[in-house]
Amino acid sequence: MRGKKKITEKIIYIFPDEILDYVKSEENYCDILKHIQDLMFTADGINQINALKEVHRILSSKITDLTLLEMLLEILCTMFYQSPLKSSHKKAVHRILLELSDIYPEKLTTLLKESLELNMT
Repeated sequence: MRGKKKITEKIIYIFPDEILDYVKSEENYCDILKHIQDLMFTADGINQINALKEVHRILSSKITDLTLLEMLLEILCTMFYQSPLKSSHKKAVHRILLELSDIYPEKLTTLLKESLELNMT
């Protein structure tokens, strides 16, 4: 007996230009940014969730590049506020943010507040 194929709608996130420029820049290219590009530009929701899982796996280890770290946290905060309430995306981002709040509590709190203000305007 086959399982029912899971269908997840793609969510189109709107990011500030500086984030898009950073992610698209070849000089900043690394594995994690490839997954972020997949999140932003992939054709369907399942691939977005898979890219999120990879981002989570990479972020679970310490990142030494503070600019990259802040950019990734800002992307996740933006995604958190733009994801529909009961979506798989929201749940996945929420799990990642909960885990990262133990590692980067102050930075994450600040970025969540800033992202909330930005997404409310």
